[in-house]
Amino acid sequence: MAQAKKTRVIKIEFFRKKLEKEKRKILKELSRYAKISQVKGKTEFVPRHIEVGSSKDEDAQEFGLYEQNVAIEETLKSRLEKVEAALKKILKGQKGHYGICESCKRLIELKRLNTFPEARHCTFCHKKGLVD
Repeated sequence: MAQAKKTRVIKIEFFRKKLEKEKRKILKELSRYAKISQVKGKTEFVPRHIEVGSSKDEDAQEFGLYEQNVAIEETLKSRLEKVEAALKKILKGQKGHYGICESCKRLIELKRLNTFPEARHCTFCHKKGLVD
């Protein structure tokens, strides 16, 4: 029994490191699209303004790039929230909750966690339409 617990702790540490690496990667990518700042312990993102030129055509191009960048930023922020939520489960004393499906309460498959360490649902529940 002690061996099983030790194995689980090792896997949790593996996923903690993997999630922290993913968080750094997302923050680095986000910094290309937004200015990142800390305000009262909360991370805030301000989209970067892209200046192409001053003509109307250039303004239109600028607006298109801005919209595209905001969409990418929103996707990255969503991923970051999921990664931070998974890390919180590991780091804030909720070790028994990481890797457990939020819907059916079964273990999330290791193959799924290896690919998507921030997963909140097992493959079965995910296929039922519960989106991570």
